[in-house]
Amino acid sequence: MNAIALFLGGLLLGCLLTVSLGFPAVGRAVAKILAVILLALGVGFLVWASLVVARGEHLRPPFGSDLITEVSEAFAWGAGFLVGGLVALVLGWGAGQAHLRRPHCVAANHLRQEKGTYVSYL
Repeated sequence: MNAIALFLGGLLLGCLLTVSLGFPAVGRAVAKILAVILLALGVGFLVWASLVVARGEHLRPPFGSDLITEVSEAFAWGAGFLVGGLVALVLGWGAGQAHLRRPHCVAANHLRQEKGTYVSYL
């Protein structure tokens, strides 16, 4: 049963990645949603680890798992999620629209301005 769920999850993620690469608007929307999730996880882990350190308690692993057992691991996971969320946010907001802000230069001096528009001569 676990193998089927893993297969279907991978298939769903693969289809989402394929659609995101085929349609840039969908890819930017997925990147923004992923950014929000990663930023929330990063801040949550950092706050959780900070509270454990401030109270002087021992870290209790989440949901009874052995994935995170030390405070330093919680800080590392939080920082990693936070950086991943920031990268996804930058990619979701700015990377796909750079060609709309300025003309695309293929080689030097191949652009000529005519009546306020850029025309490329190749």
